[in-house]
Amino acid sequence: CALPGDPTVLGIASNLIAALDTHSRVKCGFASIADIATKRLDDRMDSFFLSETLVYLYLAVAPHEEVQQAVRWPLGSLIFSTEGHMFPLQRIGASDGGAAGVEEVAGALARYPAAAHRPLLTCEEPSPFE
Repeated sequence: CALPGDPTVLGIASNLIAALDTHSRVKCGFASIADIATKRLDDRMDSFFLSETLVYLYLAVAPHEEVQQAVRWPLGSLIFSTEGHMFPLQRIGASDGGAAGVEEVAGALARYPAAAHRPLLTCEEPSPFE
């Protein structure tokens, strides 16, 4: 399990950032590498590079406090998809009076009324962010 500030994760992310900057950066962004043996670049930048790769690189190196200020929910209650989207987990039990629950934020009960009759699945692992 990687925790915020884990030197191994920071080292890997820093190496990846340096490699991207050295081998993939072009005047208008970042190019795909067409051939890793010759490091020949392709004349394209896939959309997932910005929306996924850079999002996760940012999350790997950004200070926890900075990320927490940018999102509406506690980081420990979020799951990030492979697309870089955030999905807040519903807290089971009484509301803590703080951040709005999934129902209030996303209108989940209006769209999925059966969810009111059963608890939603939650991540049982302790959050590395709290």
